Amino acid sequence: MRPELIDKIEIYLDDNGDPVEDPKDAVTKYVTIFNDDDEIEDQYETEVDVNESVDLSGPHPTVSPKKKKRHFEFVENTNDDWKKVTEVRFRAFTHSSSFVGNVKYDQDNQTMEIILNGKKYDFCNVSERLFDAFEGADSKGAFFNREIKSLHDC
Repeated sequence: MRPELIDKIEIYLDDNGDPVEDPKDAVTKYVTIFNDDDEIEDQYETEVDVNESVDLSGPHPTVSPKKKKRHFEFVENTNDDWKKVTEVRFRAFTHSSSFVGNVKYDQDNQTMEIILNGKKYDFCNVSERLFDAFEGADSKGAFFNREIKSLHDC
């Protein structure tokens, strides 16, 4: 059993609907949540609250000197189990058109999972170069029909 790598993808968008690097520049965010079977459980778009911040100035409660201090001891046990996990190279992008939705790519197995018209489809023998070209294509639907649809069907 491999460890769960991604259970949620959040893409921050500006007022034109274009992705932004810094969440401070975002107006909305597009969220995709995956279940334990790596299938999409939920997708939604929500506004980003730009006024949400933590105010560190002003008066703060203080500890009364009359209270007893409590002592906590944290014991950390370490082992090498994390070294046994094999690295799974995984990439994804979200495209919200009427035809092509989320795309997940497994670099090790060279497989790609695409949401087309709301249904999940798997494609095999997909090179990383083809995935990169698909991600950068101006028309994802036309690229899919031309380069992936019948040539890489499992």
